[in-house]
Amino acid sequence: MKKLLTICVLGVCLMSPFSDVKAQDSILEDSYITTQEFFEAEVMRVKRADRVVVVRGANKGDIREFFVPEGAEITIKGKKARLRDIRKGDVMLITMSPKTERITIAKIRVPETEMTLTERREAPVEEVLPAVLPQTASSWYSILFLGGFAAFLATVLRIRKVVS
Repeated sequence: MKKLLTICVLGVCLMSPFSDVKAQDSILEDSYITTQEFFEAEVMRVKRADRVVVVRGANKGDIREFFVPEGAEITIKGKKARLRDIRKGDVMLITMSPKTERITIAKIRVPETEMTLTERREAPVEEVLPAVLPQTASSWYSILFLGGFAAFLATVLRIRKVVS
């Protein structure tokens, strides 16, 4: 019995250093999650369906895309807002976390605007349409195909009539 107790105590002593290693791994992950970057930019386009904001940087002028998750904090003039309240031309301060492949926004703040939040929600959103409509396929190909098919069918029916 004494040997069994000694083996159990020895096993517990050997396992305790491994539990510390696991705790250190989670601490490293937690500190990595909290790293965030700040970015000031002007809104070029808001893709509401994809929840993506296209912005031009205030300093360098490079154009970047950011994904805005459902839980992102968006404030306009200090009031809580939605993604559809952001307009083209707004200058914003973006707080992002570069943890994943797709850069995710944690917080958007639009400090100064001319309109109040209720006016922004009531105002129509400008949708940018393409300048020229894309050229579609010509209908002549389908007409030629149907004419060729009708000629082939007529030939097959004529051959059957002659053979029988």
